[in-house]
Amino acid sequence: IEEPHSLYNIDHKYARRMASPDHSRPVRKTSVLHTLTSAVEAPASNLLQRMQGVVEQITAAKRTEKIAQVFLHVDTASGGSRNFNVNAKAPVSDLDQLFCQAHATNLLLINKVQTWANASDGMFPIAAPAGIGRSTHNQAKSYVRWSDIKVDDRMQDRVQWAKVKTVRRAIEKLLRSYQCDVSKLVDVTRQSITFVSVADLTKCLQCILEDKDIEVIRIKHRLDLDYDSGRSAGYRDVCLNVRIINDQSKFLYVDTHVCEIQLLLLAFSQLKKNNGHKRYKQFRDARGE
Repeated sequence: IEEPHSLYNIDHKYARRMASPDHSRPVRKTSVLHTLTSAVEAPASNLLQRMQGVVEQITAAKRTEKIAQVFLHVDTASGGSRNFNVNAKAPVSDLDQLFCQAHATNLLLINKVQTWANASDGMFPIAAPAGIGRSTHNQAKSYVRWSDIKVDDRMQDRVQWAKVKTVRRAIEKLLRSYQCDVSKLVDVTRQSITFVSVADLTKCLQCILEDKDIEVIRIKHRLDLDYDSGRSAGYRDVCLNVRIINDQSKFLYVDTHVCEIQLLLLAFSQLKKNNGHKRYKQFRDARGE
């Protein structure tokens, strides 16, 4: 995405060479992101700088906290099924427990991203209608604003919500990167919102930060022009890890589950859908991540 040598636009052999530990290449400042923010959207650079300031404040506030998923610790002496005590500092250590949380939280997260997208002109991918070939549909840039989707029942049925991470991929990450520490899996539940402009993306970020049901745990600001996009094969987004804390999540005992929200610009979403993520997985696998 970032430049002609991005893994989103090159072949498999080159991807493997790029992923080798001894290969280093400076990331050029001229990129798709720079073009989008300077030529298309004049105030975007200022918005990105302000966003970085917000990220730094969140990071400073959370620096002393361990980012970890937690699960219920049942007080068997209490008797009733509704009288569980939750230890919010105890990391979950069981993958089955984590996935139980993930599936319950996913429905709550979908409801939240709809609300944020409605307030910020956010978009979601739409599956091709019956009878339309997949390649033709991909060329149609099938991202639709939620404000348009919500008034069309048939379109709502075609929204391609992100699925809970597969158990296979979760185990891969545990073995490759996390030394089998289940508490470090903070993206099993995830959803994304796509935007035409940095201004809309920033508005959505503000909505999330002001949502009283949301506790922000971490923000990765990959739209920062100083971010080394070589670490993510040219991919950029604003990625948040959050907890949903409201009556619904407490009733389901998932208010301690950490999930992921990805805020993307349309150009990145389109490349990600068009086999870009497949090439990124080749890059990731070659690096053993």
